[in-house]
Amino acid sequence: MRLLTLALLGGLALVQAPVRSEGGGPATGPAPAPTTNGPTEGLRPADSAPFPGRPEAGADAGALAVEPEPTPPGSPADQELWRAAGDVSHRVYLRRMAANRLQWDLRQERPDERLAAAAKGAAPEEAARLESLRQRLVAAWGRNYEILVGQWPVDPTRVCLYQRLFLGSSMSANDGSQLAQARDETRRCVEIATAAVARMDASTRDLEAVRAEAAGATPRVPTPAAASVVPPAGPPAAPSKEPKE
Repeated sequence: MRLLTLALLGGLALVQAPVRSEGGGPATGPAPAPTTNGPTEGLRPADSAPFPGRPEAGADAGALAVEPEPTPPGSPADQELWRAAGDVSHRVYLRRMAANRLQWDLRQERPDERLAAAAKGAAPEEAARLESLRQRLVAAWGRNYEILVGQWPVDPTRVCLYQRLFLGSSMSANDGSQLAQARDETRRCVEIATAAVARMDASTRDLEAVRAEAAGATPRVPTPAAASVVPPAGPPAAPSKEPKE
């Protein structure tokens, strides 16, 4: 049976940004927040800005199908806390994967460039509206990117899974002093992770809303290369069957 803990550790590794120390070697902890191309500059994340990883189609489709582990023996309160640690770790994985996919989609769609192009050919009032929308878009885009790849208050890969393991083993051993410590550590991690994923979730919803607004204001048009191709008037003529001389 696949264990929830191992599955989450493997899946969360897909969305963790690579971190390097100043000397070039591996560093510990989440990636630092980017210092360029943030919303204060009015720019979307640069095309060269790193992402945690290219999202694969259906990468998280089976996440909810992971079989849960048996709940350790213990009080109902401890069992609920143990489940909460697993739930929030799973939720961080799903929300970071969704934000990662949204960032990749926006990089391909380039809605800020389409809004800027539409504003150039619009009447002054409409141009001002489109420019205001573009500024809101890039601000929401930059905030979402910074939350995704910036410093998280919990490890974005493990989240609360280590605390969950500690709590579960303490419940099974029924060690009073160790169990009290495990409760405190797990409860604190769950509270911090819940607030962090709520911030990620709210940012992603805001970005999705302004993305939809931008899509409605700038409907897609054929590219110049595609528009220059004249479709044939009918099916191609059958090849001649006359013998060659």
